[in-house]
Amino acid sequence: MSGGVGPAGGPGAGAAGVPVRRRPWLSRRHAAVLAAGAGLAVVGLVVLLVVWVGLVTSTLRTGLGAEDTCVAAATAGEDGATVSSSLLPPRAVCTWTVDGRATETVLAERPAALAGAAVGAVGVGVLLVAGGAVAAWQARRRPEVAPAG
Repeated sequence: MSGGVGPAGGPGAGAAGVPVRRRPWLSRRHAAVLAAGAGLAVVGLVVLLVVWVGLVTSTLRTGLGAEDTCVAAATAGEDGATVSSSLLPPRAVCTWTVDGRATETVLAERPAALAGAAVGAVGVGVLLVAGGAVAAWQARRRPEVAPAG
């Protein structure tokens, strides 16, 4: 062993006894894209969770507050009384048929713009993570170009 280089053919040595530079499995740029996408998706999911938990608690508070309401009729299982909710816009509505007339009561509502922005953030975050993962995989499969000189 001369010159401080490992034996030819040994670990860390190339064909001519030159050390082979190991390529990192993930570049900093790809890691940053993956982290940003994951962070954006998580923030969007947390905002959606807060919006929808707030919607459910408001609906329950409204429904439990009065005994002769549509919610009480829906809980009792009366025909024509239903409580429904939608995700976008976040809204809970009670529909009740009384004397042949259908009435709708909005029990709780949250800002549609906030929920829409959160859904958009989740979508963009997922696309960033997927795109970053594919780009990192493709970059890893490409052969490394030897530096000139």
